[in-house]
Amino acid sequence: MAHYLKNDFKKAWEYGEQLKSIDSHHQPAFWWSLMTIAMSLGREEEALDCLLHIEDESYWQDELYQQWFVRLHIKAGLHREAFRLCLQQQGSAGFLKLMQQCAEDCHVLQHYSTALEAFSIILQLDPTPQHNQGFRAAAAGLVLHIAHGKETVETLPWLQQLLRSVDVPELDEIRGAADRLALHFAEQQQQKMLEETHEA
Repeated sequence: MAHYLKNDFKKAWEYGEQLKSIDSHHQPAFWWSLMTIAMSLGREEEALDCLLHIEDESYWQDELYQQWFVRLHIKAGLHREAFRLCLQQQGSAGFLKLMQQCAEDCHVLQHYSTALEAFSIILQLDPTPQHNQGFRAAAAGLVLHIAHGKETVETLPWLQQLLRSVDVPELDEIRGAADRLALHFAEQQQQKMLEETHEA
């Protein structure tokens, strides 16, 4: 695409849209180029759609493809799908890097439960101060989300168990906050049950 080479991404995208109707252009390289153009224009949904049109398995094993797959799914709110792809790469050379990207991108977009789960796996492989800090930040974010109703209360027992199982320094305050929150919700539930009993 001449427009692409000239960095005229808008015209390159328009030209690529026209080529979609031609079967001979439905090759992995075409969809990959169109994906990079979409990202250059900030059109993330279209970029993900292009990526999902690639059916060549050799692309799926490419680290760059995997990184874009993870990032675009997280940006689309499909963070669990991104996390599952990372798990499928366990044992590969790029696994740690891919899981770290998943953890960091999820944290930035406030998908704290997935970020926390990813950081817990990373810590088993590379327990660095940086990853400890990432785990603490994701845990604190998840506690706040539960407290403000942005995450379900049912997540709390899992969070409490995870906080007790990891060897991360300076977690006492977050553990305490999670425990107090669990007690608060338990008292609320008990009060609700008493009120329902009295009404009956």
